[in-house]
Amino acid sequence: MAEKSSTVAMILSFLFTGVGIAYLGNVSKGLGLLAVGIICNLLGMYVFGFFHYISILTWVVSLYLTYKEGKINIKKEPEPHMRSRIYRVENNRIRR
Repeated sequence: MAEKSSTVAMILSFLFTGVGIAYLGNVSKGLGLLAVGIICNLLGMYVFGFFHYISILTWVVSLYLTYKEGKINIKKEPEPHMRSRIYRVENNRIRR
């Protein structure tokens, strides 16, 4: 499976609430946030303006969660000169 870019996920979440989270692999959470955002926007336009504030809050939470999940999904490879210094713990023994 190809590695997902956290930058692309943040751009997607900035444009569409929750889509960046779905891109990173948590589809149910992403689509749930997208649905809440759409419903709040529609209610804000046709019923109460208060729902626009909830929609903006949902968008900000979506951006934060995308950032948080993007950090978790990034797995950095060690620098080539540091690979010899990485210790592996196997069978309760430290080996080089």
